[in-house]
Amino acid sequence: EGKSAGPAGAAASSYELFDTDHRLVEDMGLDAYRFSIDWSRVMPRKGVFDESEIAHYHAVMDSVRAHGLVPYVTLHHFTNPIWVYDLTHLDCAGGPTDTNLCGWSNPEVPAQFATFCARMATEFGGDVDWWATFNEPNVYFLSGYTGGSFPPGLFAPLPNDISRPFPKVPDQYPSGPGQGYHPIPAQ
Repeated sequence: EGKSAGPAGAAASSYELFDTDHRLVEDMGLDAYRFSIDWSRVMPRKGVFDESEIAHYHAVMDSVRAHGLVPYVTLHHFTNPIWVYDLTHLDCAGGPTDTNLCGWSNPEVPAQFATFCARMATEFGGDVDWWATFNEPNVYFLSGYTGGSFPPGLFAPLPNDISRPFPKVPDQYPSGPGQGYHPIPAQ
């Protein structure tokens, strides 16, 4: 129910079958393809970029273009690298570390996201027509930090329930999409 500390799994295998997917989209007569560049794959450790994952997304981008599709790229689609919020240590009792920043309540997280966005803009800026820094930021926040159904699976009080404090994350979370937006070149 959205709180697993394990990998997300294969889903529809689009990671491996992207070229087949793009051909199917082209065969349907569509002219655009929306996909995400997974922050957790590209930046598996704080400050470290996985060049093989960047090469994978270059292959994805090449396939999108080869099939005559306009790329719409999302940079955060409900997944975070494990070092942003290690779901096996939700209490963050020892405070933030380089392997667990303790989530979006830490002001370093939007800055790290901006670093990721800047690198993706450098890598793909000439090929991407449309960028989205966050997919449905309101859904991610409400589901993960108030409703408990997305990672990190936290519950918050309703506005009229003053028996529990509202999570600190609203102070930092909105700056993530904004900080991620600034390094993306104007198209």
